[in-house]
Amino acid sequence: MNESQRPLASLLEFSIASRHRLRELAGRHEAERRVGPELVRELAALGAFRLLVPSELGGGEGTPSG
Repeated sequence: MNESQRPLASLLEFSIASRHRLRELAGRHEAERRVGPELVRELAALGAFRLLVPSELGGGEGTPSG
């Protein structure tokens, strides 16, 4: 795995490990029409918001199509 794939792998591992909790949170998030701050913090720590950022800016340089 190269460095640019690490955030995606971490996000995938997080999603699999947290799927039951994420399902429980989904109803609350939909009712509030926003994602709760605790989940935003976790996703930010994993680098999820940098996946599509160009590598020269410190991101994962992913593309929406994969």
